[in-house]
Amino acid sequence: MATITFTLPDDLVRAAEALGLLDPAVFATLLQAEVRRRAFAEISAVSEQLSAVGVFPMSEDEIQAEIRAARANKRAACT
Repeated sequence: MATITFTLPDDLVRAAEALGLLDPAVFATLLQAEVRRRAFAEISAVSEQLSAVGVFPMSEDEIQAEIRAARANKRAACT
């Protein structure tokens, strides 16, 4: 577990304390949510870039077919 020290404006600290946002568990939850949000935004941006050049996500059926083919190749290599 890490300890982090921030310097923030007094009015922001008072407002955050009043809302209970500076509680370590609450702050950790807020940070986790922001990390997830940014990761999703990054994935979405890449997805949009791929779509723009004509690369589209595979369907569930296509994914399942790829899994089956990979497993069959692995089984064939083991015999």
